[in-house]
Amino acid sequence: MTTRPEFEFFFQTATGNAPYAYQRRLAGDTAGRPCASQLINIPTGLGKTAAIVLAWLWQPSGSTNT
Repeated sequence: MTTRPEFEFFFQTATGNAPYAYQRRLAGDTAGRPCASQLINIPTGLGKTAAIVLAWLWQPSGSTNT
């Protein structure tokens, strides 16, 4: 069984940038559980698309978090 990388490493490898705090929360990396918020109210250019796509990709396969 392989272990998944920390979200910060995963995100930085994919984008070349460290994730913002909201991006880590969205992925569930900060508390070890999924983000409860369903609203992302962030200004243009601060990585909403990367946050959503990479948080989804980072989740383990078979996860019930949708």
